[in-house]
Amino acid sequence: MNAAMMMKDRVSSLIADSFDGRTLNSCFSSNLIKERESAMKDEDARGFYEWCLGTDWQDIVHKDTKALLACADSGNPLYVSPLSAIECPVLLTGSAEDLMCRSDMEEEYGEMKEMMGNASIHMFPHGGHPAILSNAEEFASIAKDFITIHVPLQMMT
Repeated sequence: MNAAMMMKDRVSSLIADSFDGRTLNSCFSSNLIKERESAMKDEDARGFYEWCLGTDWQDIVHKDTKALLACADSGNPLYVSPLSAIECPVLLTGSAEDLMCRSDMEEEYGEMKEMMGNASIHMFPHGGHPAILSNAEEFASIAKDFITIHVPLQMMT
């Protein structure tokens, strides 16, 4: 979201998956620690992290966890500008059963959509965190459709 605000000439579309929205929920830190501890013991989660991040995924996840906890503790705003500053098309996705994110995620996404000029929402009725993993095949189809519509052809060649 911040990249789309700060680099408008380089971000032509954005898919934001499985996040709290404009603020972090009150259980964010404890949920994050539980999720990361569980993921480190889960072979599928470890494989997902390595697939997404590369062979040094453990160091990246550790640094990401540390940064997210510091962000939660700081109380600082999550975004560098108002959401209305995002000019590109945005797809907000999440799973209704995601225990990592706020319980009113769909309502939050709806309010965010109203603040952005060109946003849409896809909530999966089932699945956990993140939706890209727990709803991988349907997510891939939805993402492909979104990208096909919103990414300029010259960027895809």
